[in-house]
Amino acid sequence: MVLALVMDLAVVMDKGNVIIEECLDTSMDHFRMAASQPNKPTMKEDGEDEMAGWWEKAAKKLREEDAAKLKKKKEEELEEKRKEEERASNAMRTREQALVRKCEEAQKKRQKDFEEGTMKLWAIAAEKKEREDKIFMERVVKEAHLIRKREEEEEEERKKKKGKGPCSTQ
Repeated sequence: MVLALVMDLAVVMDKGNVIIEECLDTSMDHFRMAASQPNKPTMKEDGEDEMAGWWEKAAKKLREEDAAKLKKKKEEELEEKRKEEERASNAMRTREQALVRKCEEAQKKRQKDFEEGTMKLWAIAAEKKEREDKIFMERVVKEAHLIRKREEEEEEERKKKKGKGPCSTQ
């Protein structure tokens, strides 16, 4: 890396050692920088470069550690948020299942109550019909008995009226 140019000599850093070389090309055209490039650092005393390098290394290391801590913290927050969402989802699913189960149980109970009530009503209706039929049959029997009795009485009256006539063999 070229650090500075003094006329036809160049100062070159080679693995931390300063080496002065003679430039073959004395024109400065190839050393000109584009406007977007920062200025090159100037030559410093021995040891200053090493200290600046340490500072840069320490700063870089701290920035990397801070970035790693921040990344880890964000990942932990995201993981905690994901776990919380999963817990909430599981809790909601559990509540839904409990609600469905309660609804099913209530429906079964209503169905059972309906069936029991229907059976009781049918039994009551059957008993009522049986009583009505029994009462009707009793009335029929009574009426039949009355009719037979009337017929017998009428028969006897006819016989009495008819009485013994001249044709009687007795």
